[in-house]
Amino acid sequence: MKSMMELKMRKEKKALWQVNKRFYFALLYFFIVFISSVFVLSFLYDKYDLLYLRIITAEIVSFLLNEKNIGSIIEISRAGFYIDIIKECVGFKTFIFFFSLILATPFVSWKRKVLFLILSPIMSFIINILRILFSILFTYFTKPDFYTIYDSFIFSVFTTSAILVIWYFSLAKHISGYKGDTKVL
Repeated sequence: MKSMMELKMRKEKKALWQVNKRFYFALLYFFIVFISSVFVLSFLYDKYDLLYLRIITAEIVSFLLNEKNIGSIIEISRAGFYIDIIKECVGFKTFIFFFSLILATPFVSWKRKVLFLILSPIMSFIINILRILFSILFTYFTKPDFYTIYDSFIFSVFTTSAILVIWYFSLAKHISGYKGDTKVL
């Protein structure tokens, strides 16, 4: 009796594996591609200074705030403080995250992936400009001591959330080819 029960359980587990096989391989694909692309792009990020991107970011933010900048340093004259756009401020880490998500999304056509790989730097850059702009504005209306809190914590959560929402509505929502029900063992 016990061996009959074991045989039935093995058949059920095997059937369950067959139903979820594409899901498990897609999950494995996602993690391998995501981690690999983050590793490669992070290596490139560490290798370069990104000075031109820092200056362009400072130019755009100072233009939007109607303030002057010298290179990558923005002078907020009305509040009496300076902000230096450093390498971490240009949003390259946001781009790495977005790029890796797009590349690692399974069951999406390559045509759609390439379109969003082209658009992802632009979207990441715009989101980053908004992050810096709102951090400065919140600091201007409160205290300069709070800039680090706004920039490092509050708007980093906003940036990550915005990237995830854009990714979901641009790619994850359009996953095709996977129609299996996922069952958990």
